[in-house]
Amino acid sequence: MIGEYVETPADIDQEFADLMDLNSIGGIVVKGLSMAPIKGNPPPRIYETASGMLNAIGWQNIGATEFVTKKLPLLRNYDTNIVVNIVGFELKEYLEVTRFLNDCPGIKALELNIS
Repeated sequence: MIGEYVETPADIDQEFADLMDLNSIGGIVVKGLSMAPIKGNPPPRIYETASGMLNAIGWQNIGATEFVTKKLPLLRNYDTNIVVNIVGFELKEYLEVTRFLNDCPGIKALELNIS
């Protein structure tokens, strides 16, 4: 795959479509998606320090079902590769979301977030 990749939340179609031609990039990497929605950590999530910033967002995401029904159809409108980053707290959670997304047309690859 040649070209630029944009790593972003699932709202790239709404946030970046006016800024760049999304058909001209090599792919879109959708950040951290779990099977069930995750609210993430309560505020404060970002803290400035003397040497930089710390963040603890907590894998906030809309969940795989909502992504597939509401976001993926919009992303499929672009002539680019869609890579979905998946998250989980246990192996069975990674397997569940992987199996669910594996059969979804339009997803080029899955990326495991094991951080």
